[in-house]
Amino acid sequence: MEVFLKPFVKFWCSLRLTVVCLIAALVLVFVGTLAQVDQGLYDAQKKYFRSYLLIPEAAGGAGWAQIRMGDTDWGLKPWETGQGNWTEIEGTQFSMLQFEALNGAERATISVSKLAKGAGGLRENINRWRGQLGLERVDKLSGTESITVDGNAGTYVELTGTKDGKPAKTVGVIHELRYRQPYETWFYKMTGDAAVVDAETQRFREFVLSAGYPTMFKFPFVGGYLVAVVLLINLLAAHFQRFAFSKKKIGIFLTHAGLILMLLGQIVTDQFQVESNMRLEEGQVKNHSISREFCELVIIDKSNAETDTYASIPADALAEKGQFRMGDLPFEVTVKAYFKNSDLSEPVTGQPNRATTGKWLTLVATQMDSVTSLEEVNFPSAYVALQSTDGKELGTWMVSALFGALRKPIPEQTFEHDGREYELALRFKRYYEDYDIELVDFRHDKFQGTEKARNFSSDVIVRERISGAERNVHIKMNHPLRYRGKTYFQASFDPENDKATVLQVVRNPGWVTPYISCAMVGLGMSIQFLTHLVGFTRKRKAKA
Repeated sequence: MEVFLKPFVKFWCSLRLTVVCLIAALVLVFVGTLAQVDQGLYDAQKKYFRSYLLIPEAAGGAGWAQIRMGDTDWGLKPWETGQGNWTEIEGTQFSMLQFEALNGAERATISVSKLAKGAGGLRENINRWRGQLGLERVDKLSGTESITVDGNAGTYVELTGTKDGKPAKTVGVIHELRYRQPYETWFYKMTGDAAVVDAETQRFREFVLSAGYPTMFKFPFVGGYLVAVVLLINLLAAHFQRFAFSKKKIGIFLTHAGLILMLLGQIVTDQFQVESNMRLEEGQVKNHSISREFCELVIIDKSNAETDTYASIPADALAEKGQFRMGDLPFEVTVKAYFKNSDLSEPVTGQPNRATTGKWLTLVATQMDSVTSLEEVNFPSAYVALQSTDGKELGTWMVSALFGALRKPIPEQTFEHDGREYELALRFKRYYEDYDIELVDFRHDKFQGTEKARNFSSDVIVRERISGAERNVHIKMNHPLRYRGKTYFQASFDPENDKATVLQVVRNPGWVTPYISCAMVGLGMSIQFLTHLVGFTRKRKAKA
C-alpha cells in the first residue's frame, strides 16, 4: 500500500507543484485581465476566476481561455488622400464610423456599425432598410447575394426606392462576427441619392472586403478555483509531511497557518460575499439594499396592505428562455426574448410589437452591447408570456430594468387576477432586512473654492422592526456601520441632490480572516527571525 501512496504523497508535497500553481495563477491573471476588455469585469471574473476548468461549456467548463490578437482595420480607406473621396462626418449613437460622398448637390452616407448577437435577424434589418426607402416589407428575402468578409459569411443587398420624392438607393452588407462572446452583427451601409450610390458601389464593396478583424487564440486552461484548491492542498500536504512540530519551528507553523487561513478566507469571501447599494434621501426609511450587478424578474402580491408576497427568477435564468413557475404564486412565466443589455425606443412603422398587453405597448426593447466599464451597468429587458396555473392566458409583457433605474422611477406594471392586485417587474435584485435604516442628516463638505470632496458622512437611525429599538450611528469614510453581519460604507453621494447619500452594503462572512492571517504571518516571521537572532547572538557570546 505504501508503494502506491508514496508517489501520490510526493506529488502533492512537491515544490514543483507549488511553482506550477503560481505560474498558472500569473497566466490566469494576465489572460483574465485582458478578457475584461471584451467581456467586461464581472463576466471575465466569473469565467476565469470563479471556475475550475476553461474548456468548452459542453464538456462542463466555463469556455475556452482566449486572447484577442490583432484589431479591426481596413486595407482600403476611401477617406484618405489617394484612396477615395469620402469625408468622415459625425456619426449616430449606433455607428462606429460614418462618411459621406458628394457629387454636386447629391450625396450618399456610408456607415459602419455593430450590434450584439442577431440584432433582430437578417430579414428584419433588411425590412428596416426597405422602410427607409418607402418599400413594403417582405416575408421572404430575394435578390440578395452571399459575400464573405475576412472569412465571415454575410449577405450583400441592393435596394432601390424613393426618399423625399427623389430616387434613392441603399447598398449594404450584414454579417456576423463570432471572435468574441456574445457574437456581433456588423452592418455596412451606403444610402442616399441613387446616382452617388451607383458611382460609389464598387469602392464600397472593395472597402467592405478589405476589412480585417481580430482573431481569438483559444486554448484550454485551469480556472481560479482549481488553482486555489490545488495550491491549498499542496500547502497543507507539504506542511504536515515535512515539518515536525517543535519550539524552534513555531514561527514556521504560524506563518504557514496564516497563509492557509488567508486562502480559506478568500475562498469563503468569493463564495459568499454579497455587495449592494442603498440610496437614501434625508427623512427616507428603507429596509433593503439593491444589487448593482444582478437582476430578477418578480411578481408581487400587493393585496395585503401590511406585507408583500413575491416570487422571483434570477435574470441569468431568463437567458435560457424557458418556462418558470413563480414560487407559491399562481403563475407561470414563459420567456419569449431576453436582452442582457438593452435600450428602449419607439417601434418602427410596420414592425410588429412582441408585447400584447401592459403599459409599454408604445415602446420596444432592443439588444445593446454588454458594458465593459466599471462605471456602466447593464440594463436587461425581456418579453415574457404570463399564464395562471389554471390555464388562463394573461398576455405577453415587456419588462425592463430601465424603468426602476431612473432618477424618478416609473411605477411598474400591475394587473389583477382572482380579485388580487399583482405587480410585474424586471428589477435589480433586492436584499431585505428585518430592520429599517433612516437617514437623518447627510453632509457633503468640499474644499473651499473647489468641487473636490473633503468629507461626506451620514447620520442614520437603525430601527428594529419587531422591538422598535433604535441606534444612532454616524457613518463616514473609513468608519462604517457593522450590523447583523453586514457592513455599511459611506460610498458616494448624489451629485444632483445634496440631501441624498449612497451607502455600499457588504455581507462578507470572511471579512476578518485577512486581518487574522496577516497577523499570524507577521507574528510567525517575527518569531522565526528572533529565534535565529537569539541563537546566533548566544553562539557569538559563547565563542567570545
